[in-house]
Amino acid sequence: MRNPTWMAGIAGLSILAAVLPAQALDFDGHWRGQGSTINGDCLGFEIAVSVQDQKIVGRAFQGENDFRITGRVSSEGQLRGEVTYFWVTMAELTGDLVSGRGVGTWSTSKGPACTGKFEVLQVPDGAEPQLANRPDRRWIEQIASD
Repeated sequence: MRNPTWMAGIAGLSILAAVLPAQALDFDGHWRGQGSTINGDCLGFEIAVSVQDQKIVGRAFQGENDFRITGRVSSEGQLRGEVTYFWVTMAELTGDLVSGRGVGTWSTSKGPACTGKFEVLQVPDGAEPQLANRPDRRWIEQIASD
């Protein structure tokens, strides 16, 4: 009789692969950038967010106002989020994170009808940015020069 041990091993690995979720790419960390308006009469804004375990939390700064950003990023880097002000969704975000850079679009859901784009860069390990503060000017300048 043949030894079916290898078959049992393959079956065990197949079951394990089906039970365990796919390993998410690591997008954890701090991200900084800016958003601009393409259509409509809305101001541009600066972005400061943190990603942890596929959850996005942070702020959008526009003039003297700041708005809350929340959302999720998939294991492949696709992001969806919303910008809120006092629990009211003001805009929706969609985009992609890839290799330390993120790009996407936004559109308002309240107030003036506007659409635009945004771009963020991942802050290198070891930096300790504060989410309550505006992004460092060098991040904005780096994005603008690319």
